[in-house]
Amino acid sequence: MSTAGVVLTALASAVAVATSSVLQHRSARSVAGGSARVLLRLVTRPAWLAGLAAGAVGLALHAVALAHGQLALVQPLLVSGVLFALPVSVVLEGRRPSAVEWGWAVVLVAGITDFLVAARPSPGRISVDADLLAWAVAAAGAGVAVVAAVAFRWGRRQSAVLLGAAAGLGFGVAAALLKQTLTVGRAGVLAVIGDWPLYALLAAGAVSIALTQLAYRAGPLGSSMPALTIADPVASVALGVFAFHERLGAGPVAIAGEALGVVLMFAAIAQLARRNARSALPAPS
Repeated sequence: MSTAGVVLTALASAVAVATSSVLQHRSARSVAGGSARVLLRLVTRPAWLAGLAAGAVGLALHAVALAHGQLALVQPLLVSGVLFALPVSVVLEGRRPSAVEWGWAVVLVAGITDFLVAARPSPGRISVDADLLAWAVAAAGAGVAVVAAVAFRWGRRQSAVLLGAAAGLGFGVAAALLKQTLTVGRAGVLAVIGDWPLYALLAAGAVSIALTQLAYRAGPLGSSMPALTIADPVASVALGVFAFHERLGAGPVAIAGEALGVVLMFAAIAQLARRNARSALPAPS
């Protein structure tokens, strides 16, 4: 698949996830009762099931993009899910985002574009040394554990930020493991079942989902969502460079452009998250 194909697939994944988020959030808001009763009611609602299907499509497209593209290219593009949630909410919920929200959406696009243009991610190895990837995943996992442990000792607002960051780091690790699992899968199902990345992927995904829920419970969306959304591509890019030997622009101008892109993305996501918390627009799943 060409680079353009990878970009379009990653963007399609972001659209599918944004659609899933809006549909499921809309359905969940319309159901009352305890947790078990809510779930039983939701599984009978076509909109919620459609959101579940859209989420599955988004995951499948994400896997395709990772199978053919670099982590440093695919993961930053998935940040655009925050952007796509705006027009999706207009179509599905009749909500009209403000001019300020559209303005920050433009800033988000500028940040993603600036980072990718400055970084110019280039392909690394098709498969990596298992020991190298294992050490990288172990180090990242230790980082997630440390950040989460510190979060539980701090105040509520700081806890939400740190738990969001820990969840984002976990999702970044999961993306790297998904890419390696897909690579191993070229040798067949038995190769996947008999290798460790699949099981590490399941564990990383489960821990990240749990940390996400804890982050949302610990504080407002505006506290946890920016840290979660930015930590994911940062961890993915780092693992892509270290474990998969992907290459980024390394000159002073390139590094300055990459840093500016990250700052713009973080600022836009933070502002959109604060406004989303005051409105009906959900965070991407």
